Amino acid sequence: MQKTCKERIQEEYQDRLEQIQTEEEPPFLSFDYVEPNTFEGQNIGYYRYQMGWGGPSDEFRKYDNKDFIEYWFLDWFDGASIVVKDADVINLVNDFIYNFNLNVRR
Repeated sequence: MQKTCKERIQEEYQDRLEQIQTEEEPPFLSFDYVEPNTFEGQNIGYYRYQMGWGGPSDEFRKYDNKDFIEYWFLDWFDGASIVVKDADVINLVNDFIYNFNLNVRR
């Protein structure tokens, strides 16, 4: 039986963190803002930095009502998240948010 996302998330996050810290370019698929109520039960908007899509997928999220960033690991109707404490990731996501907002205002 395959492990749940909650059981896998620490290892998946460590793999992504290593990529961000050691590769010339960090892993990147897309960056966008997910409006409130885009998904059922999702009342709060958030910025999404996606690194993978399909099954499994993973992304960083910064919700409008939170002052921290979360790493999400998702795999077919299952998902788990952890709070990000690594400065490299926090800076990466915050830079994308800053540039995104700068370009939207133009």
